Amino acid sequence: MKNEIESSITKFGGGGRLIAALDLGSSKTVAIIARVSSPDEVEIIGIGVAESRGIRSGSVTNIQEAVKGIENAIKEAELMSAVEVDVIRH
Repeated sequence: MKNEIESSITKFGGGGRLIAALDLGSSKTVAIIARVSSPDEVEIIGIGVAESRGIRSGSVTNIQEAVKGIENAIKEAELMSAVEVDVIRH
């Protein structure tokens, strides 16, 4: 996934390693939180989608607007998964 991030999660719900990923596009920003139980088993536990603003043709044109879209997508994925993304690494 483009612009993938790995994340440390503050709440664990059921074992396995939790990761988060972002896809920043010109029309939408998508955040996904998944539980990785083994190399062959990945369960999507949260998805968030927000309108992208401040991104055109794959380039950030307005950092404040791009951050708002990222924050909204992550917040939605956190609500669905009942976990909180607290550290982002790239």
